[in-house]
Amino acid sequence: MLSTIINVLVSSVVLASYMDPGACAQYYEGKVLYEWLDVEYDWLSEEMKNQYEADGRYDRTHSFISGVKAFKGIIYLTVPRLRFTTGVPSTLNRIIQKEKSSVLTPFPDWAAQELGNCNALQCAMSMEVDPISGLMYVIDTGRSGVFGNNISGQPTPVICPPKLVVYDLADGSLVRSHNFPEDLVSNTTNFLNDIVIDRGGPGCKTARWIYITDAVDSKLVVFNLVTNKTHIIHHESMDYEPGDGSNITVNGVSYIFETPIDGLAISSDFEYVYYCALGSKKLYQVPSSVVRQEGADFASKVRLVGSKISQTGGMTYGTDNLFYGALIKNSVYKWEVTKDAQSKGGNVGLVELDTESEVVRDDERLRFPDSFTVDENQNLLFSACNAEKFLRGTIDFSGAQGPNFRIWSVNISESSYLAPRAGACPCSLG
Repeated sequence: MLSTIINVLVSSVVLASYMDPGACAQYYEGKVLYEWLDVEYDWLSEEMKNQYEADGRYDRTHSFISGVKAFKGIIYLTVPRLRFTTGVPSTLNRIIQKEKSSVLTPFPDWAAQELGNCNALQCAMSMEVDPISGLMYVIDTGRSGVFGNNISGQPTPVICPPKLVVYDLADGSLVRSHNFPEDLVSNTTNFLNDIVIDRGGPGCKTARWIYITDAVDSKLVVFNLVTNKTHIIHHESMDYEPGDGSNITVNGVSYIFETPIDGLAISSDFEYVYYCALGSKKLYQVPSSVVRQEGADFASKVRLVGSKISQTGGMTYGTDNLFYGALIKNSVYKWEVTKDAQSKGGNVGLVELDTESEVVRDDERLRFPDSFTVDENQNLLFSACNAEKFLRGTIDFSGAQGPNFRIWSVNISESSYLAPRAGACPCSLG
């Protein structure tokens, strides 16, 4: 019988390089940390697993790995309940070693994953970890089967308010749970997709704002952690581009993703927010000060910085560079923001996207690089999740085509945008 876990820890290595004009080639070493054919969990007992399978709460073909974050050597993963309304027993997890296999154990516990319980997580797509406080910020759409309306025979999900949930990673305790107002974030149509933390400045040590993309209703959700107030922003730049802009070709197969604002990042000085639609190669920049203020003149401040080499979903900012998945190239790229800003006198507010460099590539094992994070050791971690196949129902769980889901690691020699900044000026929120 084919094991559902293909490998525990994979030591396979690939090299990617790029040439910086006037400099030596720079090499990155990428390795697959984990890979799975399908998602297996740390069941409390074999009887529990059998019961979940019998009543439909667990179906190994309904789960795929998406979000990835790391803190103090522990890797956390989301398994969003996207295509089906049932069959995913736990949507927020961490990786543990069990005998000779790497499996997922629910975080913080099984009770927090209960489908249909609005006090629990219904569909966690993404999360962010503040390395200073050790708090994890999780976004929940509030319902399962976000893209399951076309799947016949699926039960109608319980509709819960979309929310932000905060856990203390030290002990798994719930710090806060905030339901978003339905007039701002729809209970029935939202797809809360990506999240970043804004402290307000490199010298600030406390998270102040949370920004979240809504990849169905095409808007940016802004939540003030101090005032508990939410406002939303929509601009035409957040919409997808019809035609070629939404055509993502992976290994010769074309997929249409008419998906609006998806990828999101913020610079390490917290001065600028960057975003892109999944159905577009265009990348936009807007001052964070504009995003923070409800009713600010967003339209006059948002700026197209250029077109990326490929459409992308997830992205993240390091210390000086913006990292993102190049979906049509089965690779990860970086935009050298600081370098390109030098041609504008160091003014990042005028920077244009010129220097894109390939970080790592693998046409078979790096399909649909999605969620990104930088750990304490300056490793860029990301998932390669075959989302284009999973969402279209063409993913192979037989094992004939090998593992479906992988977690990659590449040392990039720079820290996360959230890492404490030595020598930063004292915090000032103006």
